[in-house]
Amino acid sequence: MKRFILPAVLLLVSWGGLLQAAEPPPAQVVQIFACNLAEGQTGDNVWALMDALRANNEAQARGPESGLFVWVPYRGPAEYDFVLGVMSKDLNTMAADSLAYANSPGAAAIGQRFQTLESCVSGIVMSEQISDGPISMTGGDRVADAVVETFSCKLNEGADMDDVDSAVKFWQGQVEKINSSALNDYLAYLWTPFRGNTGASDFVWVGNAADLTAWAQGASDYASSAAGQAADERFAAITTCSNQMWMGYWVVAPSNF
Repeated sequence: MKRFILPAVLLLVSWGGLLQAAEPPPAQVVQIFACNLAEGQTGDNVWALMDALRANNEAQARGPESGLFVWVPYRGPAEYDFVLGVMSKDLNTMAADSLAYANSPGAAAIGQRFQTLESCVSGIVMSEQISDGPISMTGGDRVADAVVETFSCKLNEGADMDDVDSAVKFWQGQVEKINSSALNDYLAYLWTPFRGNTGASDFVWVGNAADLTAWAQGASDYASSAAGQAADERFAAITTCSNQMWMGYWVVAPSNF
């Protein structure tokens, strides 16, 4: 069973040692916009929009504290042509940055470009960091900052989020046993719906590897170990998941998380 080999997607923050014993940081907030392109629109239009968003952020009188990222599909049956995310350290920061954006000079024009470019569904999730690892923090270029893998999961009958928390802790202990340098640099988050949930999943596991080489080595180390297989079995007993791989890019890298 490979359901939770390198659980993962989209990008995030706080680097240090994997699976620290210290108290985890408070849940971050991520606004997600999952979008499909309108007829005649291409990836070039998406990147032009990202450039406009970044330039508008830089022009705001109040410098935004949130990070902005975009994912584009790499492997798997993606429902969406791209995913845009805004991650904030808490709800208050999210609100302040949202108001600053709404009052910025470029907001109206960017809104019109969104309407022309695509149709999107949106929501807000709480993001709990599960493990630590380094990824690039360079925003604004066309070089991928992370290989991202998402597992969108529904709870099996009789299971609840307490079971998920228990499975996460078990996964953390099993990863320690594998003693893989690639897995030690694997950055993972657990996303749970807060507002705007479509009902398609009860939680999403989001993971990041620095590049394809790191992802492949970590996946190989995990899949070939008894510890990784045991962790997979624990998740398989309580969840049913679909997975997708993406390339993740910072549009605006967070500066003060």
